[in-house]
Amino acid sequence: MQEFFSIGTAGGSDLLLEAQQVAEEHACIEVKAGRLYCSALVGDPDNFLDETRTWLNDTELRPGDQSEQYIVNFEEKSGPDPIGDMLMKGMLNNASPEVRKQMGQDS
Repeated sequence: MQEFFSIGTAGGSDLLLEAQQVAEEHACIEVKAGRLYCSALVGDPDNFLDETRTWLNDTELRPGDQSEQYIVNFEEKSGPDPIGDMLMKGMLNNASPEVRKQMGQDS
């Protein structure tokens, strides 16, 4: 996958959306440190309450929505996660005996 993927109504967008509420350069998807980020390119980045919802044919798109016009699937990275494993072990060390027993980590 490429490192930067643009979304908008501009002809050069990687994903071209033709809808009234979509800006020419509406959003981007980037891979950073092995993770996938979607960022709005319109609105005030200092305004955390700014509306950055996405609309298609006068319908607000929500997580999990599907349509014949669009289906987007994301895959989570699989494989070892040393930081996550370390955090889980740390939490397990401080867990109650009941939790440790349920997790197969008897003292």
